[in-house]
Parts: sequence; structure tokens; C-alpha cells
Amino acid sequence: MKIAHFYNGIYFSGGVSAYIQSLSEQQIAAGNEVLYFELTPTTSKTGGIRPVQVADEEELFKICRAQYVDVLHYHKFASVVPPADINAVYTVHEHTPHCLSGGLFLKRRQMPCPRTYNFFTCSYGVIRDHCSSRRPHSFIDAIKRVHVQQAVTPSLKVVCVGHFLKDRMVKAGYAKDRIRVIPNFTDILILGSEMASSSVAEFLFIGRLEKLKGIEWLLRSFKETRLPSILNICGEGTDEQRLRAMVKDFQLEDRVKFHGWIDRETKIDMLRACRALIVPSLWPETFGLVAIEAAGCARPVIASNAGELPYIIENGHNGLVVDVGKMQALSIAIDDLAGNPEKAKAMGLNNQQKLRDLYTAEIHMRQIDEVYASRI
Repeated sequence: MKIAHFYNGIYFSGGVSAYIQSLSEQQIAAGNEVLYFELTPTTSKTGGIRPVQVADEEELFKICRAQYVDVLHYHKFASVVPPADINAVYTVHEHTPHCLSGGLFLKRRQMPCPRTYNFFTCSYGVIRDHCSSRRPHSFIDAIKRVHVQQAVTPSLKVVCVGHFLKDRMVKAGYAKDRIRVIPNFTDILILGSEMASSSVAEFLFIGRLEKLKGIEWLLRSFKETRLPSILNICGEGTDEQRLRAMVKDFQLEDRVKFHGWIDRETKIDMLRACRALIVPSLWPETFGLVAIEAAGCARPVIASNAGELPYIIENGHNGLVVDVGKMQALSIAIDDLAGNPEKAKAMGLNNQQKLRDLYTAEIHMRQIDEVYASRI
């Protein structure tokens, strides 16, 4: 089978690009041929594949026909309806089909947006909550983008990466029976990963150092913990200097360590060394890949109840779930696992079992192949 993946920025680092590359590796290993198509010019190779630049989707369709592509897999929204002879699939990774900003987050109030999309309520939200740009041309462009997606998306085979994302799309008017949920996957699976019973528990954050990721909330909560513990922060981002200053102001330099960007091997090592991963996202995550990567290392997760995270982490089973922004609740959760290594170990094993049941590459590939072969 010849499969074409289409995304704007396929060679960048980041969640969607990483997913495309991981999926492509699995597809190539299964004997398929993979092509990448891209709107922006690049000479970079991604996973050994050089993306083909196209001017627009009409050119994309023309090349797909000429190359006898079997499946055109969108990872960004389609702006025109593909011809009937193009087998088109759209994996929705973001909130763009039902949100003007694509983030479903109220910037002024620093909380997830509870609104269901429609022109009037979301226009009010832009003015009141600054959830999207208030510049007239940007606002009009965002309205057009959602309108186009509402018109074009029903013509595609639609995959959502999580249940929360599908639920919000259905509330916004998309047909429930035309959307299939296929969660992301990881190939990290280390059986028998023993948990250290050190008196000083280490906790781990991995992600972008930005407000949406809730690290300020995490630091304020960590300051209030009572049991000895260490917090390792891995990642880079626009908030790094401000967060470092907070650590200094809170006099946490001996307990909070910044490690910058880490590679896959280092990430696995740090996951295996931690008592639990903490995912304190303020915005509604459409998935939360790092949570199942922790599962691959048999580690529990302390997560906010934002977006898909409560679907992945069941409170008290494979981790702990706390309300977004609740400082006391997060500090109590950290102390709970800091003082109970056996509890953390049991939750970590449960987390790994859930990974094996739902989030492996084999399961994901089978489900994706079913969508490729299906009819709308």
C-alpha cells in the first residue's frame, strides 16, 4: 500500500510531527510505502523521507493520482473536499474543528473553555476571555477556518485521537457515527521496571515550558508539599526563565532541577527513576502522549482533569487525577505517592497493563488499517 501523509510542518519537532514519524515507521516496517507532503519549503529529511512541497491541495490531489497513492492521510484540516477517487482520512489532533483558537482555553481566566462552538458565544468569548486573537483580520480568518472545516470534514473518514475531542466535536454539530476514536500509541514497554524505594521520591515533568502546561501551578503546589521529594523538569519553552525565577523565589533550588530538552533514551531513564510523572495541564489535552510513555515504564501519573487525561488516567487505579489549578489537591497527591512507594508501584503496574490493552503500536496499526479499508 502507498500512503501519503499531509501536514504543514511535518519536519518540525512536536507532538503531531512525532506521531506522523512513529506511525510512518510502523507502516514502513509492515511493508508499506510512505510519502510526505508539505505546504512549506524544506530540504530536511524526516525519518529518511524528504517531504514533497505542494502549492495547494489541488496539486496534492494531482500528485497523489500520478503516484497511485492508496490513502491520503491528512493531519491538518482539509480546505477543499477531496475528489471521490481519493481515499482521504483526517486524523484530528487539535481542537481546530470546533474552536476559534484551536486550544479550547480561556487565556484571561487560565482555564479550559466550557463553551460549545457557535458563532455568537465564541465571538463573545474572544472579546471577554481573549481565547483567540481579537484583531479583526485574525478573527475573521478563524471564523472562516471553522466554517470550512464544518463544510469539508464530513466528506472525510475522520479519526479523533481521544474521546474528549470527539465529544466536543459532536456537541459542535459533527456526526457522531462518522468519527472514530483511535488513541495515540507508544512503543515504549519495559516489563518488570522496578520502582526505587528511596526515602526521597523523585517526580518528573516532561513537556513544553509554557503556561498552558500548568508548570506554575505545579511549582506552587510543590512548594507546599510536606514530605521530602525532588521535582525534575524536562523541556524547553517561552516560560523557562520565569519558572527558574519562581524556583529561586520559592527557595526550591535544592529540590527542583531543570534538565532542558532530553532525547528518547534519557526520557526512558528518567521515567524509570521517578516515583510518578506529573501532567498538570491547564488546557484540555487532546491526548497526552507522555502519560502512556510513563505507563510503558510502569509508572503512575498525577494528572489534571483536563481534556483526555481523565480518560487515560483513572483516579486511584493507574494514577491520581486532580482538578485543574487546585494547589492543595496537587500537593496532597504528590505527598500521597511520595510517602507510599508500594501504592505508586501498584498504580504503575496498572498503568502498564492499560497500555498493553489500549495503547500499543500493534493495536493502533490494526485500527488505522481498518479505517483505511473502510467506506464512509
